[in-house]
Amino acid sequence: MRIKLVSILLSLLLMSVLFSGCTEQVTTDNNTNNTQHSGTDTNKDTNEDEETQEVTFTDHLFELDKARYIVPLGELEGGWEEMEVNNMALVHIKRTGEYPAPCMTMEVYAPTDMSLTSYSYYSYGGSPPIWTLIFEINADITLKLSALTDVPYTIKNTVGTEYTIGEITLATPLSFTPGELIGYAGGSADVTNWDILLYDKTHENFYVNPDRYKGEYLGERYLTAICPFQFYPDEMKQEYINLLGFDEAGETADCGCASRDVVGTLSGIWWLSTEGTDIGEKGMFTTPLFIYSNSAGGTSLGFVNKKRYKIRAENPTNKDPATVIDEHCYNLISVWDGSSEGYAYFKIISDTKMQLATGTNGACPNSFPEEYITYYR
Repeated sequence: MRIKLVSILLSLLLMSVLFSGCTEQVTTDNNTNNTQHSGTDTNKDTNEDEETQEVTFTDHLFELDKARYIVPLGELEGGWEEMEVNNMALVHIKRTGEYPAPCMTMEVYAPTDMSLTSYSYYSYGGSPPIWTLIFEINADITLKLSALTDVPYTIKNTVGTEYTIGEITLATPLSFTPGELIGYAGGSADVTNWDILLYDKTHENFYVNPDRYKGEYLGERYLTAICPFQFYPDEMKQEYINLLGFDEAGETADCGCASRDVVGTLSGIWWLSTEGTDIGEKGMFTTPLFIYSNSAGGTSLGFVNKKRYKIRAENPTNKDPATVIDEHCYNLISVWDGSSEGYAYFKIISDTKMQLATGTNGACPNSFPEEYITYYR
């Protein structure tokens, strides 16, 4: 009986850690024996607002049986012009048949009492128009749903269907109750996934240089992004855990973290500037740059030579960036045809500075090249 009780308690503890908004990663610097951390800022005041602690999701956010898998928070290989992408969980939708059959139409629901406060509706590059809906759950917590293909008439009758430039704030918020239909995802061959972002102003993710992000619109998103499913009761939460993975369901039981910064290592977000979160480019180099280990056992890298790369687990040069404490080179392979596209050679200078040398053809050189560009935390 005692063994069974201990087992139950350990299971509950594990569930709590996996959905705390960020798991705390620990990396040991082999040269200095210093323990390095990433994830939740353990120095932050934990006296959260009572209203925040009382939030509970009572209804499922979407039709789970129509989901192929969910990419965890922080595991998208975003960067550059898609800076906010690492703050979200990405829901991949099942198709109605074999490729290129269209995806199923997935209904999306309110998981708790909340109010629609702003939205956007636009078409990008001639693609089918998509909706972004932003809901206030309480004064601290905001739910953002992006890349929805349609919304119910309760929303259309309020906001209309004219394309918007940026997000439009409603003069009077539109209230929804748990289980109420708030949107649709999929339903075409073009839109195969959609995004869930949840922000909590009382939460602060760990970054090596947190001052860079404070006071910046997108920076604050990185600081306050949390797992979209952590407010569910354990039994419902498990249904989302079962769908988590980078390439397919079941690859991980960790909901992830927007921050992948690990002190003294390559892992995390890097910038061409020494401060701020402005996106941009300098020749073939872009800012920000993301590099981290994903749930499939590979390394996600974006952008290098203005491209994203999935360095697969079977790639001989694959190495968890959280274990790179001096220098390492990755051979870059095309995600489309498997051909060689050069290399990315990283060299750690300090906790907040690294150098990157790239080549568009050939394999990794034997030593760090003389020409490089410098990135900062």
